[in-house]
Amino acid sequence: MPFQKLKLIAPAAFICGISFQACASGMDIDKLSEECNALNAESCYNLGYLNDEGKQMTRDAGTAAIYYEKACSLNYSQGCNNLANLHRHGSGIPQNIDLAVRYYQKAIELGDPLACYNLGRLYELGDGVEKDYGKAAELYAKGCEKDSGVSCGALGLQYLGVNGAEPDYAKALEINAKACGLDDAEGCNSLGVMYQRPMGTEQNTAKALELYEKACAMDHVTACTNIAQLYLNGNGTEQDVQKAVKYYERAVELNDGETMNFLGTLYAAGEKVAQDQKKAAGLFDTACRLDNGYACENYAKMLYSGAGIKQNKEDALKYYEKSCSLADYSSCSFLGYLYVSGEDGVKQNSTKGREYFEAACAGNNGNGCSNLGVMYEKGDTVGKDLNKAMELYSYSCILQDSKGCISMARLYIREDSGIKTDYVKGKTYMELACKYGDDNACEDLKSFR
Repeated sequence: MPFQKLKLIAPAAFICGISFQACASGMDIDKLSEECNALNAESCYNLGYLNDEGKQMTRDAGTAAIYYEKACSLNYSQGCNNLANLHRHGSGIPQNIDLAVRYYQKAIELGDPLACYNLGRLYELGDGVEKDYGKAAELYAKGCEKDSGVSCGALGLQYLGVNGAEPDYAKALEINAKACGLDDAEGCNSLGVMYQRPMGTEQNTAKALELYEKACAMDHVTACTNIAQLYLNGNGTEQDVQKAVKYYERAVELNDGETMNFLGTLYAAGEKVAQDQKKAAGLFDTACRLDNGYACENYAKMLYSGAGIKQNKEDALKYYEKSCSLADYSSCSFLGYLYVSGEDGVKQNSTKGREYFEAACAGNNGNGCSNLGVMYEKGDTVGKDLNKAMELYSYSCILQDSKGCISMARLYIREDSGIKTDYVKGKTYMELACKYGDDNACEDLKSFR
């Protein structure tokens, strides 16, 4: 959940109707300045907000901070909260978490419930302060008591045990219901989850869908995908792929890279939807631009193989590299293979390949570990080290990579491997290789019987 900024407040002399934002562009800047100079806190706040948001003027966070600070000094809590947000994010002014905490605390003292949420988030995330889940929960509770929906939603998650605490489903039900009643999307989604799974209540998929619908209408991405999943799989409701796609597309509209990647995999495989490689490629590419590493890898695979789109191995390499940089370690391992082998026009560079294998293995990618083991066994760009190779093969096998298992089996079975022959251990590793999908290992096992 993002930090919450309070919006424009209409001075009593300014008639805006129901939605002040709708007529914000018509504010009299000169009049606001005159009123602010006369120590009208609301006018100072509104001038700060206009500068902060760049409404009727070029955005100027420095000027916004001056007006927010003046409003805050006049004990206008919303000015303190928004000033804290500027210091928290370093948005147009130098970041200063200590000042952010100080201004949030003043806003809370002045009765601002959103400041309770914002300061709670700092402690929950440990963002510039020592992480303290207990303090975060206390602040959320304080905001929730003052009917801050977003504070209630955050507190509801705490009662569901999101930070490792023992769940209290009765309390979670109560608080999330209050949050949803206050139109907090997080609360509605959490309540939907409780009815769907169920958690502390009887299962009620229809009720869950109703709650997810409300949250999705408030642009809660997870709620939209929760609805999509229910319709896609027909879990507790009639399967309706068309409806599922509709809600997935809503999440895509909300720029959710994870959904883009998932929907792309459906279109690429033609799974439950008509196969559309072009649409899949577009989704993967867009999600990659949103820094979804798995989408980068999926798009790289399409470019590399030319599956449904024009083959371009040079561009594929760039997407694999981005995927690896985003901690998709299977891409790191594949890049290592390309550089070590020098295949497909990639200039052979074993040192660079080893570095990619090291990154993959550090990320618990079994294939990366087994390939790195090969380099230590052969002494390729590193000193030959059979013990290190075995350590890497063994770890790879633990990670269920059949290549690591078969390498260990080979070392124990071959008499010229450099280690003491042990057919029992060799057979054990061969069985694991077979279990993890190596058909040749399954065949070789027959010779042990």
